[in-house]
Amino acid sequence: MAFNGTGSLVFIDDIRADKSSRMNSEVYRDILSAQIQPNAAKLIGRRFIVQMDNDPKHTSKATQEFMSAKKWNILQWPSQSPDLNPIEHAFHLLKSRLKTERPTNKQDLKAAAVKAWQSIKKEETQRLVMSMGSRLKADRVTFRRIIVKNNAKKRRTYENFIESLPFLKSLELSERLKVVDVIDTKAYSDGEQIIAQSKADVEQNEAVEIARYSRGQYFGELALVTNKPRAASAYAVGSVKCLAMDVQAFERLLGPCMEIMKRNIANYEEQLVALFGTNMDITDPSS
Repeated sequence: MAFNGTGSLVFIDDIRADKSSRMNSEVYRDILSAQIQPNAAKLIGRRFIVQMDNDPKHTSKATQEFMSAKKWNILQWPSQSPDLNPIEHAFHLLKSRLKTERPTNKQDLKAAAVKAWQSIKKEETQRLVMSMGSRLKADRVTFRRIIVKNNAKKRRTYENFIESLPFLKSLELSERLKVVDVIDTKAYSDGEQIIAQSKADVEQNEAVEIARYSRGQYFGELALVTNKPRAASAYAVGSVKCLAMDVQAFERLLGPCMEIMKRNIANYEEQLVALFGTNMDITDPSS
């Protein structure tokens, strides 16, 4: 799509030899190679700029080398940016026009889609392109309000989680806020190791599943408090997102962990007994 019209509508399964609809970097390059030059000549002229987002198919090494060889002018697109490409609104117009169609097979659907795409008027594409300025514009107050609101919501979520942890019940509000500041979010894929058991324990014991954790639960806190080797490994089951906190950051902000835990030692001793069979007197880090 360009300022002066929609150009060609291309179907992925017409490009792939296996007639599937799977898009990859190779198919993307084939489409660009066949469509960019003739459509640009028809709608824009010899000088044009190609706009695309940071989809992996667009940013792959092979695609970048292909673009460089073609010597096309590519619009730089910042990472983590909202999808403001007017093509999305053009697709909305296409879908709206297709609502009245009743195709009975794929070929009928393709024919209807091409007809609907070609029916999008020049005035409509011009309006979409010209709207880019207003959609990119965000005044400083509005932008700041959005950022502050999102950060506040995230902090409240973290604070509520910290308050739910038994071994941190005794922290004052100011201390909880400091803990929130050092929390990091980490994502893991299925089967990926989150924390690793100490090598000595792994060599001595056969691996067995002892527990599964769900949303809102926690693990790894004993090593944080006692500074002892990990007693178990943890693996992701499915896609998992964790809030993580390292002992160095914890101690830097709140002082020695042992001193903090003394305020709530009764509750914590129960966890030590369950894991080690003894409370191990956490008031003395050398025990």
